Amino acid sequence: MGHHAIAEARYLKESGNIDDLYVIGLETKADTNKDLEEIASGREFHTADAASLDKVLNKILDEYLPKSIDNALILDDLGEGFSEPQNIKVNGSNVQPVFDKTKGKNGQLSWNLGVPGNVVDESAKPKTRYAELTYEITATDKLAKLPVQAGGYNTNGDTFIEYKDPKKPQDPNNPDKGKSKVNVESPKVDPVIITLNKEVQGADKTVNTVFPIKITGPNNFNKTYNVTAGTPVKVTDLRDEGQYTIEEVNPDATLWTPMYFVNEKSGNTFTVGKEKSVTDDSLDVNVKIVNKANTYKVDYEFKPSAKEGTPSKLPKGVMDQIPADKTGLKDKASVKSPTEFTTVKDAANDGTWTFEAWDKDTATINKANEHVVGTWKFTQNTYKVDYEFKPSANEGTPSELPKGVMDQIPADKTGLKDKASVKSPTEFTTVKDAANDGTWTFEAWDKDTATINKANEHVVGTWKFT
Repeated sequence: MGHHAIAEARYLKESGNIDDLYVIGLETKADTNKDLEEIASGREFHTADAASLDKVLNKILDEYLPKSIDNALILDDLGEGFSEPQNIKVNGSNVQPVFDKTKGKNGQLSWNLGVPGNVVDESAKPKTRYAELTYEITATDKLAKLPVQAGGYNTNGDTFIEYKDPKKPQDPNNPDKGKSKVNVESPKVDPVIITLNKEVQGADKTVNTVFPIKITGPNNFNKTYNVTAGTPVKVTDLRDEGQYTIEEVNPDATLWTPMYFVNEKSGNTFTVGKEKSVTDDSLDVNVKIVNKANTYKVDYEFKPSAKEGTPSKLPKGVMDQIPADKTGLKDKASVKSPTEFTTVKDAANDGTWTFEAWDKDTATINKANEHVVGTWKFTQNTYKVDYEFKPSANEGTPSELPKGVMDQIPADKTGLKDKASVKSPTEFTTVKDAANDGTWTFEAWDKDTATINKANEHVVGTWKFT
């Protein structure tokens, strides 16, 4: 065997027209084997004699030539809590998978691989061919209702590959003979779960009230979840990284004042980032929206009566009696206005203040605070001037005035205000006193004019006897 054969073999191998060139030296000598080895691809030269030829050929067939699986079928059950497959893509096969939502617990994807068209490594001997199937699934809100699974949630259920194994005996009359089955372990994921909690404080019969809670975020994410007070809702459908905002939809400001807490801190925003591992639950978010029922108050005010002559300012003794605010009142609460107050003397204005009335005998809350106004009336102090007659101190004057004199004592001047002045009368009639054989004549007052100085005035007039 010459160099020409070696050169031809090299040309064939380098041209790429053949994958591998196998050479068997049948009862050949050492020199010939050397040339044959150079003709063969790599280590694909084998020696044999008549007795071992079949064995060598079977070895090549068993160990070097590729074996193909037949009727390979993948049955893939979708895991609970995940959506139907989306964006299904096949690479290396002309057969499309079929999804049947009636099979399995959450639907089943079936795919017959057909003839795989992709090669793992062109330089490998033999070549391994494959096809691949990819699809997307997303977590649904149902996932959050499932029991927590160690290491994360299974994206798939019972998944396996079933195929005809060329290494097993085959029977044309029994399609199931020679089949093999390989189970595929499901991937696990730990999605970010947002738990929405609603708490109501200070209100009656609200535990079953449903509150619409809106979450907005990246890529125009905008979704509203109905949350019942006392029953958490878990959200698993946030898809994008970034900041999200929580907001109660149209809260009744007359009833509630919503307060937001994210992971026990005040605020209504949270950020979703990438998971660090399937067991990392630190990215989960606990949101609490507290609706604190509004409470109201009744407060009070005192003001002077509008009656003419009433001072414009109430004294301290009156203002000190303003009732304390009634706070923490719920809507529709009624508060009776107090009526027991102490009369107050006002020395500066020379009078007395007395509580008169409230503008509301009972204040009833109607989704707002109540303001109650009470008026005090002012009574000005009044005084009088009264009069007295007595005999003159002149010697010989009887000690007792006759009835005719006493009947002329002026009537009291009453209802007089401070600083009022009353001129003492001077016109009196002379009285004859037969018993004492003389005449009584008015002599003088001790005050020609009586002036009130925050007290009554007493005026004494004397009569002389002749």
